[in-house]
Amino acid sequence: MNGRPPSRKEDGMVLVIVLWLITCIALLVASFNATVNSGTLAIGNEIMAIRAIPLLDAGVELAAHHLNAKDKENKWIADGREYREQIAGKWISLRIYDENGKIDLNKAKPELMTSLIKHYAKTSLEAQDITMAIMKLRKARTGTEAAKDVQVSNKTKAAPPRKSLLQAFVHVSQLLQVPGVTYALYRKLLPFITVYNPRGIVNMKTAARDVMLALPGMTPIEVDNRLAMRDEPAAYDGFNSTPAESSKSTGSGRAGPAYTVIVRKDGARGGEAVETAATILTGAMQIAPFHILAWQSNIR
Repeated sequence: MNGRPPSRKEDGMVLVIVLWLITCIALLVASFNATVNSGTLAIGNEIMAIRAIPLLDAGVELAAHHLNAKDKENKWIADGREYREQIAGKWISLRIYDENGKIDLNKAKPELMTSLIKHYAKTSLEAQDITMAIMKLRKARTGTEAAKDVQVSNKTKAAPPRKSLLQAFVHVSQLLQVPGVTYALYRKLLPFITVYNPRGIVNMKTAARDVMLALPGMTPIEVDNRLAMRDEPAAYDGFNSTPAESSKSTGSGRAGPAYTVIVRKDGARGGEAVETAATILTGAMQIAPFHILAWQSNIR
């Protein structure tokens, strides 16, 4: 005989090799299916986001409509509270923040800026140093423009130089350029700062609690009482409020005209939510109810 019959040991080795090959193939198939499913889910999320864009745009227009409403029943309060609305059979949530209810990087007084920053900085000294850096940057950037005005005026013998209209901070993200401001600190300050409060005076009717606590003379008890009054029917009557005597220079009852509107649509069947944040200017033009100052869209 030329050969011998295979032994049981050899049969076992062959069986192990076959089972190993089958397992590898199964793993490859499972991995491929997972990749396909993941790609399908990602594409599905992108399609849902694209479809949601008109809905989010409509939400911003709806918010502007309620901000411009004359009657109290339809006027929305821009203090960050949530509103739920249905558009074309789809539910969205909306939050509106009054930019006059925030602390302006270009206009706020040093003591107000320091009072806010010290709540999140490591030490009070660090908060003071950051405030000084902000003020120095403000003076440097606006001073350059003012110096140009002086030169032009001297050459042409025209009217005295006007005050510079140049803003040191065009966007709140420029706060990251200030020495001492880390990204972590910036993220903490972001809900309370703005560049769209032209008078630099905080609206007491719409300011967040941390902003109100930063106002001179405001105690936690008084702040909590004011926040509780916002839910009363007469509390939001034309934004007329009398701020604390010591905070009159930094607090008022005047709203807008700039607001940040955040419109959110939750994802269907476990999908990711779609959100738009638009900063709008109301009452600026008669031909349009609002004007967009900044726009940001993202999928969460």
